[in-house]
Amino acid sequence: MEYIVLAFGLISFFVHVGLAIAVLADAKKIGTDRQSMEIGPMLWGWATLIGGIVAVGIYWFIYHSNLRSDRNEPPR
Repeated sequence: MEYIVLAFGLISFFVHVGLAIAVLADAKKIGTDRQSMEIGPMLWGWATLIGGIVAVGIYWFIYHSNLRSDRNEPPR
């Protein structure tokens, strides 16, 4: 049983790290494309590392959702 918990913990750790790296890279790209980014890329990376999929959802909603108010740039 403890091997299952350990395996789940390791998988969760690697998924969080992978998501954090992906969000950090995307936030850096957006930061160079847009003049003002509300939250810096490093903070998004840390938030994703700690918050996981919830932080990724918030990030996506703010920067990639069709519900954004500023639509001057082409869709990604």
